[in-house]
Amino acid sequence: DYWTISDRSVSTVENLAADAKVKVKVNDDINLHFVADADRLVQVLVNLLSNAIKFSPPQGTVTLSAHKENDDWIVFRVQDQGRGVPEHL
Repeated sequence: DYWTISDRSVSTVENLAADAKVKVKVNDDINLHFVADADRLVQVLVNLLSNAIKFSPPQGTVTLSAHKENDDWIVFRVQDQGRGVPEHL
């Protein structure tokens, strides 16, 4: 379920976030249950969270959330407060 995946992902990056002085927030109003390869999903989310932390300013926040797109899809989102990708790229 969402909580197992998000907890595992966030706990993996918590030291990186602490060193960077970045807060990692999990959207907690979600109650999603799904069947997935948990290890691979955690791996992907850890990569996304790590990148978001690395490019966030100190005191910034990285947010992990998910929502059900339709009966077949769950969309995970990692949002940060970094500078982003320049428009010309």
